[in-house]
Amino acid sequence: MTLCRDVKFTDFDTDSTVLDAVSDLSSQRYSKFPVPNNPHTFPVTSKNIFRGFTEGDTLGPYISQFMHR
Repeated sequence: MTLCRDVKFTDFDTDSTVLDAVSDLSSQRYSKFPVPNNPHTFPVTSKNIFRGFTEGDTLGPYISQFMHR
């Protein structure tokens, strides 16, 4: 997540660092990692990476925490 903090949300589909993170988090290495059984958060994609797993976390666009009041 730290490596991707300067990547624009609109570039998540094409940025190599984000795509590497998606690939890594979707690998078998994390198959025993407890993830919620939620089709919106798993499998990990560039659309849902770094989203939470509670109700409402996958709704709406990504926004900067600094822009949100």
